[in-house]
Amino acid sequence: MNGTLSAVVTFALPRVNKVTVTEDTLSVDLEDGRTVSVPIG
Repeated sequence: MNGTLSAVVTFALPRVNKVTVTEDTLSVDLEDGRTVSVPIG
């Protein structure tokens, strides 16, 4: 290996459980418990 370190990184995107749209917000509930909300402008 000649002193060279290497690593493999694998990213797994969480799945969407629910999408909610209101008059002013788009919210996405993820399987890992997070909720992502953005204002609709």
